Amino acid sequence: MAADPTNCLSCGAAIPALQHERVQRCPNCGTPYARHDLSPEKFPLKIKLISGTTGEVVWSRVVTINEARELAKVEIPSFVASRHYPVRAEIEYADGTTEDRGAQ
Repeated sequence: MAADPTNCLSCGAAIPALQHERVQRCPNCGTPYARHDLSPEKFPLKIKLISGTTGEVVWSRVVTINEARELAKVEIPSFVASRHYPVRAEIEYADGTTEDRGAQ
């Protein structure tokens, strides 16, 4: 339910459509992009980044089904140069399931 970005949100370079892989990088600057196909029952979903040093939620974003249907692009900030690095990504789905992406 997400779109293939046509231009990089960081440098503006054209991004080729995702083929079989779910994650790719901008050919110009290396910014990562991902696509996830989810069932409508998973929405709304909440994406959280949790500090690896303090355990606090340092960023979160709710994505609704309407945004997903409109092929929403969610830009997730980097915490590499912060005291919270590494961060752990956690996704909470409307059906009660969660997904933990580990430290990034």
